[in-house]
Amino acid sequence: MFRNKMINGFTQGFKLDFVGERKSSFAPNLLSARELAEIIDSNVAPEVALGRIAGPFDIPPVDPLWVSPVGVIPKKVKGEYRMIQHLS
Repeated sequence: MFRNKMINGFTQGFKLDFVGERKSSFAPNLLSARELAEIIDSNVAPEVALGRIAGPFDIPPVDPLWVSPVGVIPKKVKGEYRMIQHLS
């Protein structure tokens, strides 16, 4: 039974029993993303091409749409950065 619920959830979606207002959210990107926009561009382009990230949109494709901000953090190798997505 549990296995069937999991399969159903992954194929048709999980019921979350959300109670509250459903509203869109458009958070600005983190300061690090604005300061190092070229890093974001070089990380986002391949993700969009692979279909793992969508956008940018002239008109939101769904309502409500929740947009999480992105940023960059330095890697251990000097001069290299990792893109992060702030999912709070």
